[in-house]
Amino acid sequence: MAELGTVSTLKSTKQTVAFARLADSLGFSRLGLADTAPKLYHGVYPAATACLLGTERLSVGTFVTNPVTRHWSVHAACAKGLEELAPGRFFLGMATGDGAVHSVGLKPAKLEDLEEYVEQMRPHMPEGARINMAFSGTKGVEVAGRLASELTIGTGLDAGAIRELARRARAARAAAGVTEPLKIWTMASTHLVKTEAEVPALRKHVRGLAYGGARFGFDFSFEGKNVPEEFQPILRQQLAKYDFAYHAKTGEHPNAHLFDDYPDVENYLVDRMQLVGTPQQCADRLGALIRDAELDGIWIPIIPTDGAPPSEQLTRLCVAAETFGHLAKI
Repeated sequence: MAELGTVSTLKSTKQTVAFARLADSLGFSRLGLADTAPKLYHGVYPAATACLLGTERLSVGTFVTNPVTRHWSVHAACAKGLEELAPGRFFLGMATGDGAVHSVGLKPAKLEDLEEYVEQMRPHMPEGARINMAFSGTKGVEVAGRLASELTIGTGLDAGAIRELARRARAARAAAGVTEPLKIWTMASTHLVKTEAEVPALRKHVRGLAYGGARFGFDFSFEGKNVPEEFQPILRQQLAKYDFAYHAKTGEHPNAHLFDDYPDVENYLVDRMQLVGTPQQCADRLGALIRDAELDGIWIPIIPTDGAPPSEQLTRLCVAAETFGHLAKI
């Protein structure tokens, strides 16, 4: 069986609690709270506390936090408090740091520093605490294999890449003598329309998001990621021009035009990094990915839209549950 989780940013703590309650009632197993851009969003631990107290079954955690902006003892202490309030329902999602780090002028942690950080933190976490690490590269997944309970692989919707990176993580796990099975997750950034006629325009609208996913997923190396060799030089060249001022934005902006001269690469990136189509098309594709990549869980992000009323995010969550809920029984 695959778990079905959702992810949201924290523009409003009260709105996030309402979102968590609805996710709980709709059958989602997880809610990941993005710990990003602290100048723009609310704190992740107050929101996690409120969401856990406001739900009965849902697991809630950071997705993801980092080892830069907080000392490991802060994460460990928060985990102990949340375990007491909601036994077995908190998880700690962690990586080296991205938006939350860059936005305050800091640098992401090195992998060796993250590994030391988690080794120091682990003994002070509640017994059985889940750590979900998110990585896209071979060295990162090996760290997760040694230290995490779960690994979210961020290289897009490519079963071959997910299988290969999962294999490397599990090999590192075995070499470290860890016998607990490693669960594998991935993220499916989803965009739905009612008819096939609407799909081409939607693909253009979200191509900037696809390029942002590629910037993260293909950063530093293509090793183990199943990227066509003929596309790799173009990807290196154009993703080097990626402007973080327009990160995670849809529509018209400079990032959206990075691959205008390379339509084959544009189509490849949209297909790989985004799930775009009618509900049936997206459900069929995601179901095949869960089977082919042998996934234990899928994250469906439902990020609040700028300027939209809170009800819009809740409506999208309902649509996601209706579209993908049956996949949790695969």
